[in-house]
Amino acid sequence: MTALKKGTAQLLIVCISLLSVPANVHAWAPNDKDLDAAINTGDFAGHFANLSALLSQKVPAHPSSISESTLTALFKNPLLANALDQRQLIS
Repeated sequence: MTALKKGTAQLLIVCISLLSVPANVHAWAPNDKDLDAAINTGDFAGHFANLSALLSQKVPAHPSSISESTLTALFKNPLLANALDQRQLIS
């Protein structure tokens, strides 16, 4: 499996699982301060919830809108790629 297909498959799985999570409407973005706080306290629940909400806001809400080109564009966004990486690591 090529790296793009593997990444696409991983993001698709995350996208589908996030579709069932209600989206929080807020302007939170991954940042070093929140990540450091989660690491220092050992409590990643809030950081995980924020990452999930951010990703669910950015992923197309309807499964038919999710395509390889859409996912490729999401992977190219450094903010979203970092958020996805952090969420996968925490989970």
